[in-house]
Amino acid sequence: MNRHGRYRPQDFKSCASTNSATQAGVIWKNKTSLFVGKESIILTTLNTAASTNTVHVLIGVARKWRYHLAQMSQFQILDRALKKSLKQWPKLIKSNWLVLFGIVMLVQVQSQFFLYFSQAFKFDQAVSLICQLGLSFSSLVESIFLIMLVPLRIMEMESQSPPRKFMEFFEALIGPLTVEGLRMTAMTLLWSILFVIPGLYFSVRWYFLPFVVMFNPDYAKGEVDCLKRSYDLTKNIFFILVLVILVDAGISYGIESFAMSFNESLQPLTFFLSGILTTGVSILTYSIYYWIYKQRVDVLVSSAEVPEPQKAR
Repeated sequence: MNRHGRYRPQDFKSCASTNSATQAGVIWKNKTSLFVGKESIILTTLNTAASTNTVHVLIGVARKWRYHLAQMSQFQILDRALKKSLKQWPKLIKSNWLVLFGIVMLVQVQSQFFLYFSQAFKFDQAVSLICQLGLSFSSLVESIFLIMLVPLRIMEMESQSPPRKFMEFFEALIGPLTVEGLRMTAMTLLWSILFVIPGLYFSVRWYFLPFVVMFNPDYAKGEVDCLKRSYDLTKNIFFILVLVILVDAGISYGIESFAMSFNESLQPLTFFLSGILTTGVSILTYSIYYWIYKQRVDVLVSSAEVPEPQKAR
C-alpha cells in the first residue's frame, strides 16, 4: 500500500499468486470486491457514490447500442433472404415456366384490353377511370397467383417433396385468402380514413397475412387470428419490409414508365415485354418476403411463441 492509502499493482500480484484455491479481499473502501480463483478473476464494483446523471448516461448508451444491434439484425435477415431468393430465383422460373406463362398471358390479355380502350377513349374520363381500375385489377390477379405459387414451390424445393398441382392448392386456399384479404383491406381503409399514417403502418404490419393463411397450422384449426399473427411476426422488421416494398415499387414503376414512353403503335409490344420483366421482379420480391417470414417464424418458434409452419395444405 502506498502513502496515500491505495493498493499498488504488486499488491494484486501477490494476492493472485497465493496457493489457496480461492481468496477474497476487500480492496476498495467503496465496496469493491476482488475475488481471486484458479480459473478467473471477477471484479464486482458497487459504486455507491454514482450520480443520477451517470446512470442516465449509461442507460442512454445501452439503449443506443440496443437500437443499433436491432438494426444490424434486421439487415442480416434481409441479407439472408436476398441471398436465398437470388439462389432459387432461376430454379423457380425454370421449373414453373408453364404456370408462369399462363399467368403472364392471362394478365397481359386483360391489360392489353384495358390499354386499348384507354387509348381509344383517352378524352373520356369515365372510360379512363374504368381502364385504370381494370389495369389495377390485372395487377391484383397476378399478385394473388404469384404470392401463392412462389412460397409453395420454395417449400417443396426445401423439403425435396414432389410438386403438387398448383390449381388444387389455389382452389383450396383462394376462399380464406379472399375473406382475410377483404378484412385486411377494410381495416386498412378504416385506419386510413381516420389517420393516414396508421393505415399505412398497419398495412405493412399485416403483410404476412397470406403466409399465415397458407402455412400456419393454428389458423387452419381456427385458433389464431391471421392479422394478429402477422402483426407479431413483423415486429422489429418493419423498416426492412418498407425498404423491400419501396424498391419493388420503384423498379416496377420504372419498367412500366419506360414501356409507356414509346409511341402508341409500339406500346402493346413494350407493355407486353414490361409485363414479363415486372413478373420476374415480383417472383424475386415474393421470394424475399417468404424468406423473411420464414426466419421470423423460426425465431419465434425457438422462443415457443408460435407453432412451426406446416406443409402446404
